[in-house]
Amino acid sequence: MAQNGDGTSGANFQVNTTLLEAGAALILLGLGLFGGALAAGLNKWVNALETPPQETAKQYLNQLQNVYSAGQKAWKENMSSNSDEPDEILYRRVDS
Repeated sequence: MAQNGDGTSGANFQVNTTLLEAGAALILLGLGLFGGALAAGLNKWVNALETPPQETAKQYLNQLQNVYSAGQKAWKENMSSNSDEPDEILYRRVDS
């Protein structure tokens, strides 16, 4: 047997590139089929919803704006109070 540069003997190793190419093609085909099935399933799920996702997002955004405005208003009212006492709501102790 032939010896390698480090003094060990080994057989020649050859890769069959045809099998590698076929395997890569099958993997890509599988990924394409999976992506198509996923897209079809998502489309079916979205179409079955009572409220479209865009409308749901608008509703949540509207709720968020209302909560933000209410919090901002409460903060401004609290800061504008002329009381020297600490605000009871901010410093209330919560017992478990």
